[in-house]
Amino acid sequence: MKRLKKIEEVGAAIEPLRKRLDRWRAGHKGRRLGIPDELWREAVKAAKRYGVSSVTQVLRLDYRNLKGRLKSQGSCEARPARKTVPTFVELRSPVGSGVKQNAIEFQRPGGSKVRIEFQSELSKELSRLSERLWRAAK
Repeated sequence: MKRLKKIEEVGAAIEPLRKRLDRWRAGHKGRRLGIPDELWREAVKAAKRYGVSSVTQVLRLDYRNLKGRLKSQGSCEARPARKTVPTFVELRSPVGSGVKQNAIEFQRPGGSKVRIEFQSELSKELSRLSERLWRAAK
């Protein structure tokens, strides 16, 4: 339901472009001519604002073609960035007196386990960091 509402909103916002594209198509039936660059530029501009998928559905354009044109302009459809999990994190603590031996251990129900042993006064911070890394890796 939410997806349909978005398509309707995008359709209303780019209605003039859709009409121009429909008029161009009507005048070139059966002629396998490429869509003029001016119409593609406007479609790319709409895709930057509303997303490639929605614009291709409303304008009946090829998704890959529009996505490629958008990428060639140095833009991509707005999406949240993928979280990357670091493969290695090194934490160094200042050398001083009173350093304690600590360990943090995580185990998943499936049996996989991670144990981190360290000597540091920063045990709370390291514990929080380790927990975040463990959750992100799921």
